[in-house]
Amino acid sequence: MTKELNFDAEILTSEIMQKLNIPIVTRKPSKKAKTIHEMSESKLITNVKVEDLIIDLSYQRSPSRDKVGKIVREFDPNALGVIICSMRENGVVAVIDGGHRVSALNVMGLGNTDIRCLVFFGLNIQQEAEMFSVLNDNRTKPKTQDIFKSKVVAKDKEAVEINSVLNKYGLKVGNAPGMNTVRAIGTLGTIYKKYGLQVVDETIKTLTSAFGTHSTSYTDEALHSVSQFISANKSKINYKRLTDVLASYGNASLWYGKGSLIAKQANFNKVYHGMIFVLVNDYNKRLKNNRVDFAKIVK
Repeated sequence: MTKELNFDAEILTSEIMQKLNIPIVTRKPSKKAKTIHEMSESKLITNVKVEDLIIDLSYQRSPSRDKVGKIVREFDPNALGVIICSMRENGVVAVIDGGHRVSALNVMGLGNTDIRCLVFFGLNIQQEAEMFSVLNDNRTKPKTQDIFKSKVVAKDKEAVEINSVLNKYGLKVGNAPGMNTVRAIGTLGTIYKKYGLQVVDETIKTLTSAFGTHSTSYTDEALHSVSQFISANKSKINYKRLTDVLASYGNASLWYGKGSLIAKQANFNKVYHGMIFVLVNDYNKRLKNNRVDFAKIVK
């Protein structure tokens, strides 16, 4: 595949690569170069056949059928732009940005067509994932779950640590409802920043024990409620009691219903404040020592 690329094409500078601290090369790769290593730290605009491009789902999102369909229906070759890719050591050209456009071209049977690509050399998969994250941070983003997946591959500390907690309990991040799945990954990120990894772990453990591993157990409101309850009462929580109280609600949705009613009656700003009120009230029933204080949780 390497021989098919036009290495006489122009070299472009890139703000993206400057952000990632990867050197910018302002001259063309040597025509005498025999390996990808000899062409590392360089990039060029060139033509690549659509069928020679792959999408690495270890850090990329799966192409959306709706988005691909829209591109096909409204296809305009002048709007294709440039696909951003990485030439790997094994000769594979991996798409970093432009997967929906590439998928649409394949759907249209244009796999044998040449398209313009900005090809980077010498990147490892972590750098590819970093570039994917940077490219999608300041525009219409993929779903939060997809960004999280790319950050895990890019070895972002927060994402890696949260992912390790999910793996510990047999969970994964997903876009759709399902078993062993967490969708509210943005909320977990907020909890991590505010309370730390230990509270993320204890929150996931508690909700899993109380409600099971379906994605409906880990709603935004349930995560906020339990994490705030735990963070404000670390030294005196009886986790078995906490889990039993939560389990008595049946599931997170029924708990949300109770909390919603209380939130309206008490004019709370957030429904999960009502859920915390319900939880505190039930947790404290017939408890003489180590009672928890709602006012200290919701300040």
